[in-house]
Amino acid sequence: MWVYRSDEREHGYTMKTVAVYAALAALVVPALAADRTQRTDAFRSALRDALAQVVNVMAQAAPEPTIRDLGNAALAKLALGEDPREAEKFAMAAFGYQDMDPKSASFGNIPWQAGHPEIRDANSIEFSMQPVGPMLLGYGKVLSLEFRAAAAPHIRAAFAAMRRHNVPVTYTNIFLMKTVNLILAGEAVGDPEAAAEGYAMLDRWIAHTREAGIGEFDTPNYYAVDLNSLLMGHLYAARADGREKFRRVLDLFWSDIAANFFAARGTLSGPHSRCYDFLGGHESVEWYLYQEGLRAVRPEEKLAIGRVYLLQNELARGYHPDPRILKLSAIPERTVLSRWRAEPDRDRYNYVTPEFAIGSTSGHYSTHDKLINIELASSGRELTTVYIAPDITDQPYGKLRFQDRSGHGKPVHAPLNAVSVQEKGAVLVLLDLDPSALAETGSFATNVVLPAAAERIVLDGKPVSVGRGAFENAAGFGSVVGVRSGNAGLAIRVFAADGAGGDNARLMLKADPEGLANGALRLTAYHYRGAPRKLADTHVRVGILFLARRCTDAQTFASLIETVRTTRIEQSEDTAEWRVAADVGGVRLEAARDRQTRNAVRRRVNGQDVRGFVLTVNGRDLAREVFDAR
Repeated sequence: MWVYRSDEREHGYTMKTVAVYAALAALVVPALAADRTQRTDAFRSALRDALAQVVNVMAQAAPEPTIRDLGNAALAKLALGEDPREAEKFAMAAFGYQDMDPKSASFGNIPWQAGHPEIRDANSIEFSMQPVGPMLLGYGKVLSLEFRAAAAPHIRAAFAAMRRHNVPVTYTNIFLMKTVNLILAGEAVGDPEAAAEGYAMLDRWIAHTREAGIGEFDTPNYYAVDLNSLLMGHLYAARADGREKFRRVLDLFWSDIAANFFAARGTLSGPHSRCYDFLGGHESVEWYLYQEGLRAVRPEEKLAIGRVYLLQNELARGYHPDPRILKLSAIPERTVLSRWRAEPDRDRYNYVTPEFAIGSTSGHYSTHDKLINIELASSGRELTTVYIAPDITDQPYGKLRFQDRSGHGKPVHAPLNAVSVQEKGAVLVLLDLDPSALAETGSFATNVVLPAAAERIVLDGKPVSVGRGAFENAAGFGSVVGVRSGNAGLAIRVFAADGAGGDNARLMLKADPEGLANGALRLTAYHYRGAPRKLADTHVRVGILFLARRCTDAQTFASLIETVRTTRIEQSEDTAEWRVAADVGGVRLEAARDRQTRNAVRRRVNGQDVRGFVLTVNGRDLAREVFDAR
């Protein structure tokens, strides 16, 4: 049974309101899946369009397909009830790019994309093999004996390539993909050794996750990839105990997804380990949210052929989250605590209400993570998310793409190296930036990106007119930026920021053409702005205070801003530590970080050290329920 705290009135939610929401949830969530057939039909139509794109690529005089698309197209042909011989052609076309020389150092490898040797992605073997097991096990009766015989040596060569590919257990999407590939393809071709390796990997992942949480946490892109693999394992693994383990892992993922779901925007809210849509946070997991009835509106993202596994799960009457799991999304006020590493400070906090979701974590995951992520509801034009992006391009909106070491173009920002401590809507963040690791630049800044379309934006209590175009409004370290949308209010104060090579950064509220074109402006601390050069500083500090609350009128919004403006922030430092404490709205937040290692030394809320949990919601230990259920 859910337990609600007695102080809900402080945040605008009375016990009566909570009871009403809970009652509605019991009625509404099961009904959301009632139109599953209609949604599946819509998905099937979108998948046909995605398949047609792959067919068009292969019809070119010199086709340059992404190889994983060929295998997924083969599975899509079968799932859509089309000619199995055409599916076999797609699969063999993918195998045609495989290195089949046993003497080669890359024996068994499959490239990422034909005609693009600059892309050297070691994960290509896992992605290319992902549809093979489901094809053979799900459609064995319609596939020809000739195809099965021709595919077998390619599958065994792929086992050799996958065995050479050492995937950390924390690299969740590829580790799970490799796990399922070995199990399903191994069982399909009668290779018990490969299948046993896969089952051992599954046990290893579960043992790790029970203690450290999901490593590649809450990513709106790769959670869809995880679900793709897990659903196929649950459908087709030969061992009954293996299928049961996959079911429990799916329950864990869906508990995490439902708990972090923000209904006002139809998104997976809170911090993300990886995100390619900085401004919106709308990525492929939303097709699953839509299919399971959490998201009411069909995703705007164009369906890719790699989503075929969702249809395959529907056709096979596979896994769907229990309504009790989906009901987590309907709890009106919830504190979601989770973790993504065993280290003490790698915990994640997300506070979700009907009006806003605000979340934080510490450390560094990737150059496209969102360690601080805030979303506001809106009755009109959807608002961009609020996030922090240290940046050398002066365009921190995620629209520029830079090649990673594998040759893929991705949005990037400089690592935050964050130490964060949070209690509900109050978040204290300390950053430690290293510009010496970045390229030569004429600009280095920490940006808090904000929604330009919010109903009201104020700087030090004065309204900001976004409609007048680009501007730079000077701000000080006592300045507060307020953002209001509907009944959601957010106040932000950058209370400290070092300059790169100087005493203090230059702080301003800024709107530029690139941001405005994408519905964004920013609170920016310029650590350096001048002639292009290589910056030598290794530790540039930034301190930011956020406070989000339910604001039903102008008076409560003004009170929110005044609370942050008058918050006393205590700072002290020595050669070893930087220590900060803030008493904000009746909550004392304390953080201290090691000045050399960048690690958190201390994080406290009201004098109590922060604790991490694998996955809890309002104190309910969901991870234990999933893993220890009998």
